[in-house]
Amino acid sequence: MAKTREELVGKRFLSVSGGNNKLKLSKITEWDWRAGVIRACTHTDSKHHDLQVLVEYDDVEWQRREWVHVYRGQCSRSSCWSEH
Repeated sequence: MAKTREELVGKRFLSVSGGNNKLKLSKITEWDWRAGVIRACTHTDSKHHDLQVLVEYDDVEWQRREWVHVYRGQCSRSSCWSEH
């Protein structure tokens, strides 16, 4: 089994938004998927309650990075990151 990286910076991630609608698994190909790279984070512990990550989406200019609160209800997108 490959060893996983514990740090978050530099990891690729996927996020999906359902807006105010509940996402239906049967329509997974229609979900609003976005991918990118985590460029900075506020904590090294990925389970920290106040964790924020600076994300750079693949389809957006790098100057338009944005901070995302990972565990707060403020975020309209759900995110996960790769362990590779």
